[in-house]
Amino acid sequence: MDIKTKKNIICFGSLIMDISIRCDKIPAMGETVYTYEDYNVNPGGKGGNQSVAAARSGGNVTLIGRIAADEYAHQLIHSFQRDHIDTSQLKIDKDAKTGVAFVWVDTEGHNKCVCSLGVNARVTPQDVQSYAHLFTGSSIVMTTLEHSSQLLEEISLMARQNNCILIVDPSSKDYSKLSPEIAGRIDILKPNEVETEMLTGVRVETEKDAVQAIHILKEKGIRMPVISLGSRGVVYEYKGRVTSVEGLRVNAVDTTAAGDTFIGSMAAKLSQGYSFRESIDYANRAAAYCVQHRGAQISIPFEENVL
Repeated sequence: MDIKTKKNIICFGSLIMDISIRCDKIPAMGETVYTYEDYNVNPGGKGGNQSVAAARSGGNVTLIGRIAADEYAHQLIHSFQRDHIDTSQLKIDKDAKTGVAFVWVDTEGHNKCVCSLGVNARVTPQDVQSYAHLFTGSSIVMTTLEHSSQLLEEISLMARQNNCILIVDPSSKDYSKLSPEIAGRIDILKPNEVETEMLTGVRVETEKDAVQAIHILKEKGIRMPVISLGSRGVVYEYKGRVTSVEGLRVNAVDTTAAGDTFIGSMAAKLSQGYSFRESIDYANRAAAYCVQHRGAQISIPFEENVL
C-alpha cells in the first residue's frame, strides 16, 4: 500500500462524556473519599480521544459508529468539529443515551474509570458494512477491543480487504475476543503493561520481559506489537528487530488520555508518510505532553506543542 496516496484515517471507538474528579486517594471498596475540588465534564472515550489526537497532529479523520441525540451528544459533535473531524458519517440513534465515564484521578496522576458505553454498545455489523466506501479511500483504521467480537471481525476484515493499516487498542474486559483470525489481521497492537500481562501472561517489569511479551504477541499473529511502559517509554518490534524508546522525564499530573494520545498521534504521522520509528518517537513526545495536563481531550497536544 502506498500510504502517501491514501491519507484518510477512520476511527471506530467509543464516544463518551467524561465526568472526572480529583481526590487525594482513589477509594477502596466500601470507602468514601471526600474532595473539595469541583468535578469536570469533558468529551472523552477512546474513539473520541484517539480521533482528536490524530486530528491535532495533522491527520484527516472520519468518525464512524453511532451517537445519541441528547445534550451530551450535541456537545461531543461540536467538540469534534472544532478539531476538524468529520462527524457526518455517525449514525444518530434517538433511542439511546450518550455513554459516560466516571474517572477518579489521584494526586500522582493515576486514575481509575468506570464506563457506561450507552449508544456505543448499539453498533451492529450491518452498521460497519455500510461504511465500506470509506475504507477504499483510507490508509489507517483505528479501533479498540471495546467492541463485540462480531464487530471486530467485520472491521478487521474490511481493513484487510482494503489494505488499510489496522491499529488496535486492546482496552477490554474480555480478551477472548482477540481470536486468531482477528489477531492475524492486526498490523499494530498497542497494549500498556496491564493489558500486555492479560494478553501474554508476562508481567512486564523489565525490558527483557517486554521483549518476551512481544515475541508472544508476534506468535499470535500481530504484525507490529508496540508495548507502552508509561514513564519507562515504549518497546516495539518492526521487521524482526525489537527496539526500545526511552520515556521522557516529565511531571505527570493525569494519565487519563495518554494511551489514546499515543495511538492517535502515531496514526497521524503514519498517514503522512513518516517512518514507523519517526511516528513512535512523535507519539512518545505527544503522550508525555498529555500527562502534564489535566483532563482527557483538553490535555491532548496540537502538533506545534510536540515538534
